[in-house]
Amino acid sequence: VKTMMQAIQAIQEQGKRTEEKVENIQQMMKNEERILTKKAIKTQILQSSRDEPLKYKDKETVVLKQVPRKVREIRREYQFLTKYLIKKGVNYRWLFPEDLMFTWQEQRHRIDSVEKAELFNGEYFR
Repeated sequence: VKTMMQAIQAIQEQGKRTEEKVENIQQMMKNEERILTKKAIKTQILQSSRDEPLKYKDKETVVLKQVPRKVREIRREYQFLTKYLIKKGVNYRWLFPEDLMFTWQEQRHRIDSVEKAELFNGEYFR
């Protein structure tokens, strides 16, 4: 809503004709509706897939939430540890945004910084 108000003010300041103002506002509202619709549809799909697995061509489909780019970039710094965990057959899971949780030698570990990951790597894997 704030961006629409700013856009309306900008249009008024530029002194455009009334018809052009209305057209621009309608176009902006269409774009916002499209975004809200996409988000609503995405939310519905995620909720329904939680209740009952989705099937496509007789195969079960897993629907995952999209992880933001910044979080993916932060998690990429842990790649040295996750690769080794995969190599050793250790299951791990990501906690939001960058915590890594896994069980190693019957102990549960929660790594929440790159420094801790490096310490763990040096202590157990070298």
